Amino acid sequence: MATKTISIELDVYDWLVDSREHPSESFSQVIRRMKKSGEKWTGASLYRAITSGELKLEISPEQEAMILNQDRVEDIAS
Repeated sequence: MATKTISIELDVYDWLVDSREHPSESFSQVIRRMKKSGEKWTGASLYRAITSGELKLEISPEQEAMILNQDRVEDIAS
C-alpha cells in the first residue's frame, strides 16, 4: 500500500495517540475508524475542533511549554 508523509502539530499528534484503541493501532487505522463512525473530519475541521475546545486535549505542562516555544517558519525567516 502506498503511503504519504504529512506534517502535523504536536497537539494533533497527541490527540491521535490518545485516540488509539490499542498501542499497535496505526494513525491510518484511527483516522479510518473515525471516518467510518460518521464524523466528517477535514484538516480544517479537526483544527477548529481542537482550537475551539470541542475536542479536549490533555497535555502536561511540559508538553504545553514545548508547543508554545516552538519556532515557527515565519519567525525563523524574519
